[in-house]
Amino acid sequence: MALLEPSDFKRFKVVSVLDSEQTSAELLEIATVDGNGGGYWISREWIRQAASVHAADESWQQKFIQMLEYAASKGWVDAETGAVLAHLASD
Repeated sequence: MALLEPSDFKRFKVVSVLDSEQTSAELLEIATVDGNGGGYWISREWIRQAASVHAADESWQQKFIQMLEYAASKGWVDAETGAVLAHLASD
């Protein structure tokens, strides 16, 4: 499991070469399945850890916070857990 393009704050998706059952099994280590289908709630802590190379970069941190605020305004951040919704892409 890896976070690709950690500086791309406009797209957040899950891409997998595995079949959907295997993808779900892998993702359940860091995420929960969206009850409405079509996505996964990814742990905010996992995202930060996966992008740890940017931990000291204040500009990156600010953009990450802005992305979370935008996502929250769209209902893509779980208010209780802070997890971020990622859709499952078919590419």
